Amino acid sequence: MAVRSLVNPRTRRNSGLIRAFTLIELLVVISIIALLIGLLLPALSHARERAKQVGCLSNQRQLALAFLNYGNDFGVIPGCTDHGPRDNLDWSGYANRHRPNEKAFPYGRIYPYVSNAASAVECPKAKRQANKEYDYTFVAGMAGARVDLQWRTLYPADPMQPGRNLKAFQAMPILIEEDEVWYNNSIPDGTWAWYDQFSNRHDGTCNLAFLDGSGGQFKSPKGPNDDLEEPGDLKAILLWVETTPGKNYSGLHKSSFDKFGWVNHPFAY
Repeated sequence: MAVRSLVNPRTRRNSGLIRAFTLIELLVVISIIALLIGLLLPALSHARERAKQVGCLSNQRQLALAFLNYGNDFGVIPGCTDHGPRDNLDWSGYANRHRPNEKAFPYGRIYPYVSNAASAVECPKAKRQANKEYDYTFVAGMAGARVDLQWRTLYPADPMQPGRNLKAFQAMPILIEEDEVWYNNSIPDGTWAWYDQFSNRHDGTCNLAFLDGSGGQFKSPKGPNDDLEEPGDLKAILLWVETTPGKNYSGLHKSSFDKFGWVNHPFAY
């Protein structure tokens, strides 16, 4: 007796088929993926930029603590290029080098106080060309400062009106994240003076190290064009230390052999 199959022949014929996506379904999936990529890429880019900014600020805090520890050991912090050949006090090592073309590292006075010092002086977002050793430069007038100083350091909110609306930094700045064009690209001396400017590479801000051992962000007043040196740019020559509130001010933009320690008693000059 023949056994009759209980499976529907039509079902048996179709059981080997796999249902495919339609063109419309594929287009919908591709559109969703493209939309997600468009949403995620800016977030990832911002996260990378934020990581670089945090790394730079971490460097500045390390260096601020190094200056503080050096000052606690020696009574005052070191100086800049003016204080290298005579007494080997240049913080960066640029003027302490044994030969003119030698690398500044490791001849800086604060390097023994910093772990991974060679990388601690470089911003992760650096764009400099001439100066390939450090992005942070020393405020010239702070050479030889005592670590217990508490003078207010002031700058004009509008550089085009330097005598009005003066604002104060959170503490006395010692290291500036210098603008690579004005002038850390062309003058790699590790000193911030005269017409040097603040960088704005971190979403319009830069990072600073302060005499009290802290670090912080700063948004410098700048003109509308980064490629031009403009009257609206805040320059070193416009920074003042206030020795008598509302009365006596002294500029921090220059230094020399005879001004090491000047900032401890600027009213005497």
